[in-house]
Amino acid sequence: MAAFKRFLPKTFLARALTILILPVLILQGVMTYVFVDRHLSKVSELLAGNIATQVALATKLWDAAPQIQSLLAHNLSLHMEVRPPQVPVVGEDDSWGGRYLARALHMHLPEAFYVHVGEEVSRVWVYHLNQTFIFSFETKQLSLKTTSILLWWALGAPLLLLLVATLFMRNQVRPLRQLALAVENFGKGRETGPFEPKGALEVRRVAKAFHAMRERITRQREQRTQMLAGVSHDLRTPLTRMGLQLAVMGENEDVQALRSDLEEMTATLESYLSFARGEGTERASPIEGNALLTRACGTNRQETLTLTLSDEDWYLMGRPHALYRSLRNLIENGVRYAPHTWVSVKLKEEGVIIIVDDNGPGIPSNKREDVFKPFVRLEGSRNPATGGTGLGLAIARDIARSHGGDITLEDSPKGGLRASLLLPY
Repeated sequence: MAAFKRFLPKTFLARALTILILPVLILQGVMTYVFVDRHLSKVSELLAGNIATQVALATKLWDAAPQIQSLLAHNLSLHMEVRPPQVPVVGEDDSWGGRYLARALHMHLPEAFYVHVGEEVSRVWVYHLNQTFIFSFETKQLSLKTTSILLWWALGAPLLLLLVATLFMRNQVRPLRQLALAVENFGKGRETGPFEPKGALEVRRVAKAFHAMRERITRQREQRTQMLAGVSHDLRTPLTRMGLQLAVMGENEDVQALRSDLEEMTATLESYLSFARGEGTERASPIEGNALLTRACGTNRQETLTLTLSDEDWYLMGRPHALYRSLRNLIENGVRYAPHTWVSVKLKEEGVIIIVDDNGPGIPSNKREDVFKPFVRLEGSRNPATGGTGLGLAIARDIARSHGGDITLEDSPKGGLRASLLLPY
């Protein structure tokens, strides 16, 4: 069954047309087979028998009525020619009418004969003892005029139905294609222009539901950004005031502890706002891939970072600053926790894969999904002294998924961790 599914149409239009046309083709095929096997065969047999009877009768009456030639030509459209005895031709005509005519002649003639069915004129040679009779007649006497009409109708009716069905189905499928394109662009964080729901009632309902969902998500993002902007303003003011107060105080252990706590609170607030803000208000635009990777890796990468760019130019459609932040988070994790980091890129049909390998301690396979949760830090596998709030990978995956991609973690051939960032073109 799985092997059969590979040959089935993949698009909705092709499947709908197949559902409409295939039963008609089967019905027409059955009708044509029944007609050819029953009606056409029987009529052809009767027509051939009629000609065979005329030939046999003319052969038997030749000696008694030599004027039979003119009678046959004028009344039966059967032309008769008499020649001296000839050697019988060996073989049979394998055409449709030839087989039926030969079968009928075997039933009416004891003499040897030869049949040739031509496009316009057919002939029958009858080898008598004293002479050879050659009968000529029009080939159309062996067939029905309605046969070609029926066969053309059997072929033309499905084609006509296919044409009409294609014209109507294209109008029904076009709204689905527009909706699919809008959903795809929205999933990749790109601008989706408004389109009017058209087509069948079910398609209109799906389009309206998508419009409502998109508006709710967009409104939720805007409200979240506005709320967090207010939170940022309200929290940064007292934190700044506390920093100024600590700056004028004398240096002692308590002041140093408070200053450290204040710096940690500020870093946590900035990281949380970066995570919660997500996409922000940045608009998607074309991005040159190799330039983005070069900028994300920085300039000082000779000792701890190796960058391998693609030989061909490649481009993405996305938000440049957001993708830069996602790449920086992945690269900084490798540089922070491993002696060396390798960054490379693979171009595929479905998109580009940016690979970040390191030779560090890695992450256990049962905890690789946990590190994508906000504020999760793996103390056993990552050095807590290096800092961090546990939001780097969460922010990176959030940005990747908002572009229609994803980030996966696995074991690296270099001995540490491999982070793969998949992004569609």
